[in-house]
Amino acid sequence: MKMFTTVRKLVWLWLLSGATFNTAYAVTIGDVQVHGFASQSFLLSNKNKFFGSSDDGSFEFYELGVNAFWEVSPKLRFAGQVLVRDAGASDNGKDRIDYAFAEYVFWDNESASAGVRVGRVINPLGFFNATRDVAGTRPSILLPQSVYSDNNRNFSISADGVQVYMVKTIANGELMFEAERARPRTRDPDLEVTVLGDVRPGSLEGRDDSWLAKLNYDYDFGRWRFALTHGKINVDYNPADGDGLQAGVFDFKPTLLSVQHQQERWGITAEFLRRSSTLSGFGFPEISVDGDNFFVQGDYRVNDLNFFLRYDHTVRNNDDRRGKQYEATFKRPAYTRYAKDWTVGGRWDINQNLSLNAEWHMVEGAAWLSMIENNGIPRHKYWNMLMMSVSLKF
Repeated sequence: MKMFTTVRKLVWLWLLSGATFNTAYAVTIGDVQVHGFASQSFLLSNKNKFFGSSDDGSFEFYELGVNAFWEVSPKLRFAGQVLVRDAGASDNGKDRIDYAFAEYVFWDNESASAGVRVGRVINPLGFFNATRDVAGTRPSILLPQSVYSDNNRNFSISADGVQVYMVKTIANGELMFEAERARPRTRDPDLEVTVLGDVRPGSLEGRDDSWLAKLNYDYDFGRWRFALTHGKINVDYNPADGDGLQAGVFDFKPTLLSVQHQQERWGITAEFLRRSSTLSGFGFPEISVDGDNFFVQGDYRVNDLNFFLRYDHTVRNNDDRRGKQYEATFKRPAYTRYAKDWTVGGRWDINQNLSLNAEWHMVEGAAWLSMIENNGIPRHKYWNMLMMSVSLKF
């Protein structure tokens, strides 16, 4: 019902504004270009829950977004996106601003450009974070959860602050650097559980001294791509009255190495992420943990069909890779500390606007499942999931 109410509102806004379709992809409202997308998915898992009651079959995963771009002058631009997303307990279907920023280009010539963005900016993280919001541009329905967690999507996708960038053409390729100093978004239902292991009465608040930077190199017209992302994300915990925890700080240092090679019909992508996190304060001794995560995905394209095979590996703690120490200490299943996911799937691009997607996940472990959605603890170590979706863009 929430989705249909939102769709009605968006349709009326377009009609009242006199929007006119002028290409297969865009709507023009005065000088503003408007794009949109929508997707509806069906999920069926044989045991644990993901994005709703998937163990009984679930249609609770849908996305609807409208974004706009306004070029005031060659040097000044504005961009923003409103998104409605329902993903079970991980997302409640309320509309939110994914990003909204002003961009000023202070240097632009044939070989280089540079500029600054101010507002809610998209985090420069790996290959897919910048396009993960649009279902039709993702390489699969579900991105590799070892790197692009959907339970903490708001935390990952954008932040409020200042971002600078520079693009430089060099021999046989293009070099791009992006860096931001921003306050991370912490309004994700599962973020407290991810950081503190449980839902707490206090609140997490991002600090504006957080930063993230990425260096990306495209070689031979994108045939080869390399990227290195690093940053330090700082989050404060503000305890509530009667809270069992004291004020504390969560420091998160991601280091992400990304490599991709593309040929005419096939391609391979690999990303390796080290998550280094520290909990200090809280009324207990400081805790520091490193976790290594990676995925490898191969793609094969035939006309309008794209097939992929992926292995995705998540580890919460390198010193306890199978979770045995965690189980002995906290009396929770060891398999909640890691996940191994084999996925096979494909996409059929019916036309430029419409596509059908399907994928099958065979998983050992539950490290990226929502604890809230699974009533505190996912119950099964081995589980499978079928995902199917239809996505539309304009």
